[in-house]
Amino acid sequence: MNKIKFIKEVIKTLRFWRISIVLLLITFSISFITFTARTFGALIGIDGNVLQFLILGQSGALIVISPILGILIDKKGPLPLIRISTLVCMIPGILLTIFTDNTIVFMISCFLSVLGLISISVCYTPFIMEIYGIETSIILGGIMQVFSKISEIATTTTAFSISLFYSKEEIMKPYKILYIICSSCCLLSFILILFEKKDKYKYDEKEVNSLGKLVSRYTLKPSD
Repeated sequence: MNKIKFIKEVIKTLRFWRISIVLLLITFSISFITFTARTFGALIGIDGNVLQFLILGQSGALIVISPILGILIDKKGPLPLIRISTLVCMIPGILLTIFTDNTIVFMISCFLSVLGLISISVCYTPFIMEIYGIETSIILGGIMQVFSKISEIATTTTAFSISLFYSKEEIMKPYKILYIICSSCCLLSFILILFEKKDKYKYDEKEVNSLGKLVSRYTLKPSD
């Protein structure tokens, strides 16, 4: 089947792996800060009411920002927004490393991390469709989502491991190290995504022509 041949062709390219690695790195950074915020915040003494407000604020941001990003993608395309998002996602890790137990900075960092999460979630699928076309982007997007899930599993595993080996008094140090790693991942993602362009991927012409003939064969021609 030609579609399968196209998929095999794409996954052998450097571009596919570069885009997938960007998704892996940025997902780890965003997931770690976002998903551990409530537990870590409680451990370092952030007020419980503040953490509850943070969760409500994140949900509100999801509702408000997603449509705005959709409009921006329609006008500017997804690639510029992905680049901006990778830069924005560097900020929370830096702030949390320096001002870890500052309540205001903690809230700002978590909000920025959620903004990054929303932006990547909204922008990445249109970006893949823009490059590879609708026909193959569904399968390719599914393959790339495996990298995202690997990051989420790594986030959960890392947070659980820290809770096992470090006491409440010692937990700040490993988290600071991981916040530095998160910012580094975002920086590397930004560097990698700079190599990307809006150019569509060019499939093997022989396969494209073959698929075109197959479609034409089974397309009804209008009667004279």
